[in-house]
Amino acid sequence: MMTPMSALVFTALLGCISHAAMSSGAEMSKYTIPVFKSNPAPLQRQLRQFLRTGGESTLRSGLDTESLTNSHNTHYYGEISIGTPPQVFTVLFDTGSSDFWVPSAAETCEKSRCYDSKQSSSYVSDGKKMSIEYGSGAMDGFLSNDTVRIGQRVVIKNQLFGEATSHLSTRKRPFDGIFGLGFPSLTEYMTPPLFTAKEQGLFERNAFSFHLTKNENEGSAMTLGGWDESLVKSEDSIHWVPLSEKSYWKVPVESINMGDLKLETIPAIVDTGSSFLIGPGEEVERIAKLVGAFPTHGVYLVESSKLGSLPSLTFKINGKNFTLPPEQYIAMVEGEYAMLGIKPSDIEFWILGDIFLTNYYTIFDMDKEAVGFVDLNSAEPAIPAPLPTAEPRLISRVAKILFSPFLLIRDLFKRLF
Repeated sequence: MMTPMSALVFTALLGCISHAAMSSGAEMSKYTIPVFKSNPAPLQRQLRQFLRTGGESTLRSGLDTESLTNSHNTHYYGEISIGTPPQVFTVLFDTGSSDFWVPSAAETCEKSRCYDSKQSSSYVSDGKKMSIEYGSGAMDGFLSNDTVRIGQRVVIKNQLFGEATSHLSTRKRPFDGIFGLGFPSLTEYMTPPLFTAKEQGLFERNAFSFHLTKNENEGSAMTLGGWDESLVKSEDSIHWVPLSEKSYWKVPVESINMGDLKLETIPAIVDTGSSFLIGPGEEVERIAKLVGAFPTHGVYLVESSKLGSLPSLTFKINGKNFTLPPEQYIAMVEGEYAMLGIKPSDIEFWILGDIFLTNYYTIFDMDKEAVGFVDLNSAEPAIPAPLPTAEPRLISRVAKILFSPFLLIRDLFKRLF
């Protein structure tokens, strides 16, 4: 039985909800308010996360928000669904590729969640073979067509996607598939989902944006249909960079400097699917030599005692300097050594991955054909503090893979010297 006090609180709550909806200009018929008879804790957690990632301004502006999970500052992934009724998957939102795929139930399912076309009334067969190679894995499978849902209310109909029957790229990762956000020219298999959404007129502004947090903090999110106005106070604060190529989100770079070192000026790809800054092998080797780092197992390590004296790394992009002090380009500290968040490759451009993007709110505008950057001025410490000695020394499976061989090498050096 409802007490007078609980009735008063319930009435006040309904009044606040009604006032917020009417003052925002929203149509009341568009919103359903869930009423729970029992434990409301799950809803409260979802509401806190929604508001934490800019949900209030999203409702007012007609945007949509996709909350992301930060896994060890190396992967940022969120949930989408495919089919009718929806089958839910976690995907890596990747501006460095354009294909969209999830594991298939058509053959042996190697993940806990696999798409089953037999369970979807909106499924349309395609069957074309699909095969993709990534820098860190590969995928083989076939194409299918179904309804895709992303965020709170974006529904993309008749979307082609891949059913992966083999997928080395995500087998041991915390996400199920890849959600490509690059341009259509980068794939031979499909129109990428957000470009399909653009064709279907689902967004008021054909843009999406990312806020990627550091140190596994909550609050990472992708905003659909524009940007989060709680982080971008005005469009004047956005530094727009026109693309030099419409395949990747590739931008021209005017200069790259570290201290007195001037690096070769080449374009850069803005890539939410890459964890690190990645550059041509010779250029990264010059950086490593400057800071006194040495290579091991595909990464560079530097003595922790040198961190305070390392120079900053600056990319000049469309007239603006994007400067990363050492605490922002160091990926991890473990005891006496730290790992550079800068990796070499055989590519002829730079990849501005999450090490770079966690310092800026980043907007990808499909109509403007430009990338926008907004300084976050985050107070978060950029370098994770070492774990106490009483705790396990390494913070993740990734760290174990990277550092275990190095610890053996370090012990060997201690014995020799």
